[in-house]
Amino acid sequence: MSDANMNGGPPEGMWSSPEDLVGTILADRYQVQKVIGDGGMGSVFLAEHVTLRKKVALKVLHPELCRDQTHVDRFLQEARAASMINHENIVDIVDFGPVPGGSVFFAMEFLEGTDLAGALRKDGRMPWPRVQNFMLQIVRALKAAHQKGIIHRDLK
Repeated sequence: MSDANMNGGPPEGMWSSPEDLVGTILADRYQVQKVIGDGGMGSVFLAEHVTLRKKVALKVLHPELCRDQTHVDRFLQEARAASMINHENIVDIVDFGPVPGGSVFFAMEFLEGTDLAGALRKDGRMPWPRVQNFMLQIVRALKAAHQKGIIHRDLK
């Protein structure tokens, strides 16, 4: 991977904030439309496949992590591991590719709707049957991962 520039910033040509990627086309096929999330290892974007016109979610490794090959390898391993699991409660990984400047991304199916935190903000406290349904979906997804030898170490 590229080295950092002299002032400690990201390598030359690499994005420095998630908004820098909005409007760009990654790997000649994904038009980045907007930022939809941010985490410890990467940012998540809504994008559209330029030929198929299909919406996808792109997870892009944070630029500062690209300087360490261990982080890049871990990111690729996350994509490979998730792509091995075929389960209704686990998002499907459909592609992997480079980002200009040395970062990498993986593409996932894009799911419309809100996350659990958003549902709690909107509706407040949930009745037990609804909570139980969410918990069963989570446990089934974890079981599917464990059956493939994958241990999820970052449940939130």
